[in-house]
Amino acid sequence: MVVAPPITLPAPNGQVSVSPNVGIVAQPPRGTSNAAAGRRSVVGPIREARPGTTPRAAESPRPDPNAIPSGEAIPKPTQSSSDLRSVPVLDVSFGSLANRALEGEPGATSLAQAAPGPVSEEIPVPNPTMVVEPTPAFDSITPIPDPGFQAQPVSRRPLVRFGQWFRKFQPDAGLGQERVMLAPFAIDLSQPFNNLRLTPQAYYGVRNPDKAELLFAQPSSLGGRGTPLPNASANYQRYDIVLEMATAKFSLSTDYPLMLVDPSNNPTHGGFGDMNITTKLVFAENANWQLTYMMRTFMPTGSPGKGTGTGHVSMDHGLLFRYRVNCKLYWHNEFAFQFPLGGDPTWQGDLVTYATGLSYVLMETDLVAWMPTLELVGNSVLGGMQSISDFGLTQKIDSLTMVSIMPGMRVAMDKESVLGMLELGVSSGFSPTTERMFTSMIRFDARWSF
Repeated sequence: MVVAPPITLPAPNGQVSVSPNVGIVAQPPRGTSNAAAGRRSVVGPIREARPGTTPRAAESPRPDPNAIPSGEAIPKPTQSSSDLRSVPVLDVSFGSLANRALEGEPGATSLAQAAPGPVSEEIPVPNPTMVVEPTPAFDSITPIPDPGFQAQPVSRRPLVRFGQWFRKFQPDAGLGQERVMLAPFAIDLSQPFNNLRLTPQAYYGVRNPDKAELLFAQPSSLGGRGTPLPNASANYQRYDIVLEMATAKFSLSTDYPLMLVDPSNNPTHGGFGDMNITTKLVFAENANWQLTYMMRTFMPTGSPGKGTGTGHVSMDHGLLFRYRVNCKLYWHNEFAFQFPLGGDPTWQGDLVTYATGLSYVLMETDLVAWMPTLELVGNSVLGGMQSISDFGLTQKIDSLTMVSIMPGMRVAMDKESVLGMLELGVSSGFSPTTERMFTSMIRFDARWSF
C-alpha cells in the first residue's frame, strides 16, 4: 500500500488538505468561519496508485461558473433567520484529484494543476440563530397519561363497591385462581368446560321419598307404579359418571347414575337410575360475571318398582349466575324450575330450586390449590302428594320448603396425566329445617378437566 503525505493546495476561500488514505478536507483561512468562507468540507476515499499503470493525459481544468473572482468579497447569505441556509461546497471527484497526482500524469505535478474546476452544491445548514432548549431534569418531567388506561369509577351500588374494594388485594396468580370458579359441588356451574366426573354420594334420613314423585314413584299399593309399599323414609347411594363436552359458550353433558336404595318398608334394591342430559348456553358475560341458561331432561331409564326411578320424564330449566368478587373469591347462584311430564296427575308436583354459595382460594401454588366452598340450597315443592307413614297414610302438598347447608373442600393438582388436570373434592350437607330432603349427606368428587 502506498502512503503519501498530506498535500495542501490553494482554494478560492481557503486551502485544501489532501491525505491519500483519508480524503480531501476543505479548510477556510484562519479567522474565517465555514459560513463566511462559503465552503464545506467533503471527505472521500483516495485510491492508491496501482503499480504498472499507464499515466493518463492531463485533463484540462473545467471552469467553475460559481467560482468567485480573486479579490472580490464573498457575499453574505440573505436568508431569514428562521430558514435554513445553503452554502457552496467544494466537490472533488471521487479520488480523481489525488490519484492523478500520485500516478504522475503529465502536467499534473501538483494537485492544484490536476484539480478540475470546483462544482458547487447546495447543502442545507442549520441556522446559527436556532435555540436548542436544554433537557429538563428528571424530576421536572410530567408523566404522559396512557390513553388506553381508564380509571374505574366508584359505583354507588353496594354490591359493586364491595367487589371493587376486594379487588384491591390482587396477589400473584396461582393454580387456585384458575380453578376457583369451578369449585362448587351442589350448584350447577355457569362455565361450560370439558371434564369427566365420578361422583359417589350417600343420602341418609330421606323423609317421604315419594313426595311429588321426585325420587320414588307413587306406591303400587296406592294405585301407582312405584314400590309395593309406602315408605316414610329411605337411605340411598348413587354413583354418577358425568361426561361434559363444551365450547366457550355451550356444553352438553350426560349422567347415567347407578343407584343403591334402602327403603324403610321395602327390600333393598340396586340398578341404574334415571338418565339425564344437560345443556348449557352462556347468555352474557364479562370479566366479572357470567349468566348461563341450563336445561336438563330426566329420562325414565330406572325401575320405579325397585325405587331406582320415577317412571316418567321431567324437565328442568334454570339460570346460573356467577360473580367475581376478587381473584380468589367467587359468588355462585342458581335458580331452576323442574316439572314432570307423564307422571301420576294427583301425585306428581313441581320443584323450585334456588341456591347460592361461595368458593374461595385458601392456599395455592403453581401446582396445587386448596379451595373451600360453602353452599346454601333451598327446595320448594309445589303441589302433589306424599306418604307420611309405612301404613299408607298420605298427605297433600300445597307448598313445602326445605333448606340444606353444604360445606366442602376441593383440591386441584396440576399434574400431567392422560385425562388432564385432576381435582378431588369432598362435600357434606345437613338440613336445619323441620321439613328436609335428607338428614345428612356426603359426596366425593373426582374430576378430570381436559
